[in-house]
Amino acid sequence: MVVGCAYLIEFWTAWYSGVAVEQDYFWNRVFGEWWWAAWIMLTCNMIFPLSLFSQKLRRNPTWLFILSIFINIGMWFERFVIIVPSLSHEFEPWQWGTYAPSWVDMAILVGSFGWFFMWFLLFIKQLPVIAIAEVKEIVPPKLRSHARGHGIDASGHHAPYGTETPGEFD
Repeated sequence: MVVGCAYLIEFWTAWYSGVAVEQDYFWNRVFGEWWWAAWIMLTCNMIFPLSLFSQKLRRNPTWLFILSIFINIGMWFERFVIIVPSLSHEFEPWQWGTYAPSWVDMAILVGSFGWFFMWFLLFIKQLPVIAIAEVKEIVPPKLRSHARGHGIDASGHHAPYGTETPGEFD
């Protein structure tokens, strides 16, 4: 919803500035050649998150997962809308045309995915992904067992003499 407010502020600022070039840019963003990408961005980042006002949907893990996928798609389209329409609709009319990625653009895209996966795989090689719930089951609660064996109650104070309980691992 904060992202939606930022989008609305961008459009309002372009309108309020009175600069025709900026107004045309935002008009072209929503109603120009790349209108479909802008509307996917706006829908995924502004409309779908409004479903979180429903308590039933807000507490449904399946809907939250689906919503997170939509928001990720919307954020990808935000980057797309920032770059592609601005490259295809420059200030000079003779430069207007359809943007087509070159082999350099595609190589940078593939390289960025490769860079991410290299670091991700190196990270999980050094620090394997282990669920915390599984680790909690095998790690003994040392502080509690140590405290119980030495007459320390739950609040950290010494228990009266004779009320100590033997520790679990003593």
